[in-house]
Amino acid sequence: VEVITAELGPQTLSLSAMGTVRPAHLLVVQPQVSGAIIDQHAALVPGGLIAEGDVLVTIDARDYELAVERQQAQVARARLDLRVENGRRAIAEQEWESMAKELVMMDRADESLALREPQVEAARAGVQAARGAVETARLNLDRTRITAPFNAVVREEAVEVGQIVGPGYRLATLAGTDVSWVEVSVPVDALSRLVIPGHNIDDDEEGSLAVVSQKTSSGTTIDREGRVLRLLRELDPRGRMARLIVQIDDPMELEKESDERQLPLLSGAFVSVRLEGTVLDDVVAVPRAALRDGRYVWVSTDDKQLAIREVTVAWRERDRVLVSEGLFEGEQVILSPLGAPVAGMALRVEVTENPVKPIEAEADADGDGDDTLDDEDTEDDEDGEDDEDD
Repeated sequence: VEVITAELGPQTLSLSAMGTVRPAHLLVVQPQVSGAIIDQHAALVPGGLIAEGDVLVTIDARDYELAVERQQAQVARARLDLRVENGRRAIAEQEWESMAKELVMMDRADESLALREPQVEAARAGVQAARGAVETARLNLDRTRITAPFNAVVREEAVEVGQIVGPGYRLATLAGTDVSWVEVSVPVDALSRLVIPGHNIDDDEEGSLAVVSQKTSSGTTIDREGRVLRLLRELDPRGRMARLIVQIDDPMELEKESDERQLPLLSGAFVSVRLEGTVLDDVVAVPRAALRDGRYVWVSTDDKQLAIREVTVAWRERDRVLVSEGLFEGEQVILSPLGAPVAGMALRVEVTENPVKPIEAEADADGDGDDTLDDEDTEDDEDGEDDEDD
């Protein structure tokens, strides 16, 4: 039989899932003012790359420049009205003082009217209103230049120079290129084994490491590293599984030099995600094939005899299982299939290297989103062993 040596120690958990890449930021560009398009960005075409702050389109601003001038004239007129009212108030105060002795019994309300205080306040309000109108006119003037709020790729474009547009018109759709998200579904009981911001750590801390992979038809693999960003607060309606958002920075590698870029990870790509979980202490990692009937392991004793050992499995992955009880440091775990195993039968042993590694292990071998084997999977394993033995 072929055996491996059991090594007791800490092991990092691994969990796999599937998901689809989508942009973290998606924006429909719409103007806030009306007018004719007089200029547009050269890259404002489907697939074009736009940098943050670039002017996407420019609307004819002549009407808005004239509106600013008109409102500035209104401010000057309002200030003149205020000066006139202040002068009238000064005259009214002099008249009031000369008549004060004769009007001792007059109501204070009559005094404010006599001193033209309401008229002065109205003039001041007129100045403020005129200034506000100038700011509104300047704001509308600034809105004739529409800029990109983030680095993006153009998904859709529906504008040409000379076209008349207005508020609500869809000029283009931009998808951010700095960050992408992958929504993945995992078993609810696996959440305790992952590091999730806002769930079991603070929002400003980093979540579990994730490796996002996409295999192309040519056999090339596109790999990107990401982090678990957050836990969605509702289950997947189809599989009743928990949903996580994995964030990938610079998925298209636009921040690198052109000669250093690999294939881009594009939005809409169907990818596999390997999530790195927490660490289990004092466990033995053995290949999945070494687990018999879901709970037994065959061991070669010191005197080269077969021992059938019942074990406790703490974690199951596609290529390996982590055993917390039933195996000890240095024991020889049998990998070879046996057609009719009997405890105590003599063995001829060949020691080999443990084929499983933590970084290569993946969970959910049965593809149903569960990190444990179903009964059908166990039966398949048994059949596979019998076939190989035959």
